[in-house]
Amino acid sequence: MATYSILAPVTAVLAASGLVSGCGRALPPIPNSTEIRLRSNALRELVITEPSTVQAVQAFANEFKSGWSVPWYGPPVADLQVEFYSNSKFVGDFGVSPTFVTRTYGDFWSQRVSEDTIRALARTHLGIQEAVFLEEPPEPERTALLRHWKNELGKLDSGMTWSDIDTFLKAHAVQVSFTSNNKFGLGYWRNLALQTVHEGRFVNTVIAAQLLLTADSTLRRVRFFGYQHAKRLGS
Repeated sequence: MATYSILAPVTAVLAASGLVSGCGRALPPIPNSTEIRLRSNALRELVITEPSTVQAVQAFANEFKSGWSVPWYGPPVADLQVEFYSNSKFVGDFGVSPTFVTRTYGDFWSQRVSEDTIRALARTHLGIQEAVFLEEPPEPERTALLRHWKNELGKLDSGMTWSDIDTFLKAHAVQVSFTSNNKFGLGYWRNLALQTVHEGRFVNTVIAAQLLLTADSTLRRVRFFGYQHAKRLGS
């Protein structure tokens, strides 16, 4: 598994952006760790014990000494959660998204960062890169694919039976990635992976949509999401 020694470049990026000594609440550093675990909606738990990678990710998280706040509108949800362990004991967490980071320490703290800063972190491990950043095709293919699938989904009419929907899905090789049958009263729907545009080592990038259904599986509405992260098949 390829790893990169980026501690010095990360520190330089943070210093240049002024994030090392920002205002706001200061949080204590995450203690020395022997293991990190990566988790996201699209990434099943990935355990990393390679010392240089663990140290680089921990050093990155600990560069954010201050600048933490709790937004009045509620805490943002990070794309990737990094959990730190010392000899199997949980010692801290750090959430990562392209433009912000989070920590849980008595509350749900966050702060905004530049995308370049997060890309520096992503170079420490491919799992971080794939879980945080979408691998979209270049233009004009990117827009053409979105237009194509919007047009195809437009052929699904409200009130269509599941038999007809299933015929459409099979004809277009569309995969149902998640099924909700009103568990906890949350409704009936099917999440769709219309097309895989990038098959990563840990996380895929797909074009995604959702079918909102009635209790008898007739179609109520189609929601189009565009490019999203997705679990690798079989993972």
